[in-house]
Amino acid sequence: MIAETTVGVYPIFKFILYLLAIFGAFYFINTVAHLLSSKHTVDKFLEKYPNVSELFINKTAKEQNIENNQEIHEINKRLAEIEKRLQNGK
Repeated sequence: MIAETTVGVYPIFKFILYLLAIFGAFYFINTVAHLLSSKHTVDKFLEKYPNVSELFINKTAKEQNIENNQEIHEINKRLAEIEKRLQNGK
């Protein structure tokens, strides 16, 4: 004679559902904390460096580097022109 055992899958699904709910709650709280922290960091940075726009801070690092390099290039061109005028003036 073979004994049959019935396994209820409802408790297993219920456990998985609770696990996913806990993970989702942790993820949500973590995201909110990071958003609040980054907003505080941006505000603190803008207080320290008021000439930097918030639009620039929100760009990706790659975009910031490109913009900074373009600005440096323009400054170097102006500096070279000023040095050239000073050399010709002497």
